Amino acid sequence: MTAMKASEDLPSWLRASFVFFLASLLLGSAAMYVQIGIVFILTCIFFRWAGLKETVPRLLQCAKSMWWMLIGFAVIFSVSIFARHSISFLELGELKWILFLSIFSLFFVAVPFELRLSPMEKIAVGFLLLVLVYSLLDSFSQVTTGKGYGRHYLFGDELVYSKRGRGLLTNPIPFADVVGSFFCISALGAAASFSVKKKRLGVVMVTVALLSFICVLNSLSRGVWFAIGMTSLFSLFVLPKSFRKIYYLGIGIAGVIGLTTLLVSPMYLRRFLSAFSVEMRSNEIRLQLWHANWEMLKENPLGLGFNVNDSLLPSKLAELGYPESSFMSHPHNEFLDYAAATGWLGIALYLGVTIWFLVFSVKLLRKYTKSGNVGAGYFITSSILVQIFLNCCALTDQFTTPARFLICIAWAVPLALMTRGQNGDNKKLIVSSSQ
Repeated sequence: MTAMKASEDLPSWLRASFVFFLASLLLGSAAMYVQIGIVFILTCIFFRWAGLKETVPRLLQCAKSMWWMLIGFAVIFSVSIFARHSISFLELGELKWILFLSIFSLFFVAVPFELRLSPMEKIAVGFLLLVLVYSLLDSFSQVTTGKGYGRHYLFGDELVYSKRGRGLLTNPIPFADVVGSFFCISALGAAASFSVKKKRLGVVMVTVALLSFICVLNSLSRGVWFAIGMTSLFSLFVLPKSFRKIYYLGIGIAGVIGLTTLLVSPMYLRRFLSAFSVEMRSNEIRLQLWHANWEMLKENPLGLGFNVNDSLLPSKLAELGYPESSFMSHPHNEFLDYAAATGWLGIALYLGVTIWFLVFSVKLLRKYTKSGNVGAGYFITSSILVQIFLNCCALTDQFTTPARFLICIAWAVPLALMTRGQNGDNKKLIVSSSQ
């Protein structure tokens, strides 16, 4: 009886571990990798060897074209490294996100897509809320004082002056990527919860959305602000009708908060307007980085190998007549970075994978919308919104590790739903107002 009860509780523990993992994205790389390890171990325990032998082939079968494109990209990525310089397993480690995608796909096959929480999941959500509250307070302190006292007292880091909110992370970019994704997921979650009369869960989702949105503002990340706007516009074309009224009410409230912040605070307003200024130094540098990497791609159509473009960047900038910039690292565009590394064929395959997931997700959403499956509809719509949001962010910066985790989660959801559908598992996904 005890073993049976443990088996029944395992999906709940899996979902709780996933919420803890989401919280860990705001706690730094050590917590993040420990928690993804826990998720992986629990997923393996759930499936065991027999379950993996049955599930993995179905997972591959439901998206054969995508997996072939992904394998092709991985091969080209690896060959470009070996062909250009000595073997670097550190650079090959950049492909670890393919492993993340596989882990999360198996995870979502294992867990129920339900809009209700077990006691353990409620504890995990409470922890996530605490982390968000702390991140909000710490980001306010960083914006006003320019110093990260949290990391200084907890980890002994030096007080580095930077008036951009980043919470316990060292960089405002991954911080903005994470809280921006949380905002997209929770704003939609509030709409889905209220649509099936789950008011308590709806209030929790509203709280997460509000905390996340204020953190987004404090990050002063113009690219993320732009990405949220683009995601909101794109949602007009994909959002199920049952979610629209409450979702757009939430987006409208967020817009009012953002506009009020711009009108009240000159610092936020200057940061926003700087995105449209060609004289802004960071904008000018991005244009120079993009031009330099584009020229390297044209000169090396088969690719340079990962990170080789970074080492060649100073000489290429000088060749093009640009002055030395303050940051000569990555090109601040994920797609251009992969293009320079893997060449035209490599970037074509990577874009093929990216577009495939978006189209596949939209088609799957239509299927579940017609079936009236609110739970699956929420998860697949969240996947679409996060994909749009993060890919927009990638136009002006790189995918940080937290962002790569999140895009893999967004990609894993439709794969898992399709795999479960092939196994006749749809009945476990349905959420009605009576639950």
